[in-house]
This record gives sequence, C-alpha cells and structure tokens, in this order.
Amino acid sequence: MHVEEIAAARGLKSSTIAAHIGELLQLGHDLKVDHFVEQEIRSAMTELFRIHGLFRLKPIVDGMEGRAGYDQAHIVRGFLVSRGWKMESEETQA
Repeated sequence: MHVEEIAAARGLKSSTIAAHIGELLQLGHDLKVDHFVEQEIRSAMTELFRIHGLFRLKPIVDGMEGRAGYDQAHIVRGFLVSRGWKMESEETQA
C-alpha cells in the first residue's frame, strides 16, 4: 500500500503516516522503502541529505523542485538513519 492509501484506510493524513513510517525505520523496523519511495527519488534525496544533513527537511524538499515532498523526505530520512546516518542539530553540522 502507498502512504495515501494507508492514510485513507486509517482516516489520517498522509503526513502522519509518512512520519510514522520514518520513525519505524529509525527504530530499526525492516520496512520495504521501495513500497513508499521510488529508487530514483530516494537516490536524489540521499544526495541532498548528504549535502544538507538530516536535521531539516525543507532544504531537501526545496532541492527536489516539486518531484517529491515532505512525506517522502520523512521516509528517506528514516531509511538513512536506519543505515547508520547520524541525526545532528544544525549547530553540530556547522
């Protein structure tokens, strides 16, 4: 199921579902990320996260120039944390 389908079935917003999926990934749950975010989008976002860090999603969404939004960014960030990337504050990144 896609995020929108899960949200509709549960009577929730897609942003809530995407945030929950991201959190589950961060906690180590083995979810198939490709069910929620296409490989091409995930790769592009990974490069943006590499540049901007994991702390803020806005630079990632802005960098995607309309190809993906916050829902996908939450999920990709969760995936990257599950792969050992560290969530740092902006002060730590400077």
